[in-house]
Amino acid sequence: MSGGWNYRVMRAFDKPHPSVANTEAYYAIYEVFYNDDDTVKSWTEDPCGSPFGATMDEMVSDLAWIMTVLVKPVLDHATGKDVEPAKLLVDDLYAMLNKNTNSPSKPQTSVKPGQDT
Repeated sequence: MSGGWNYRVMRAFDKPHPSVANTEAYYAIYEVFYNDDDTVKSWTEDPCGSPFGATMDEMVSDLAWIMTVLVKPVLDHATGKDVEPAKLLVDDLYAMLNKNTNSPSKPQTSVKPGQDT
């Protein structure tokens, strides 16, 4: 990646989501920024909003990029360090998409799972 940013799932305790008790962990998607050596440099304080785009194609591309975080380790919101392994493999993600859309094949997007831009 050499610097840049991407979406990542982070686990947090300090700013609970309204749906969880104060002592429970919650998971959300954040924008994470990297140093040139690909170590985590910083991240947004608040989770990112819903997928966004100026056009439907841009919004779908943003959603596809957000979904790629499900195959990466979970980061701790307080430290930025890996705290849990990824819960899904790329094939698991495709299977879930196919099950929920009745699509017979892998979705075609301009962003491939695991690809950082």
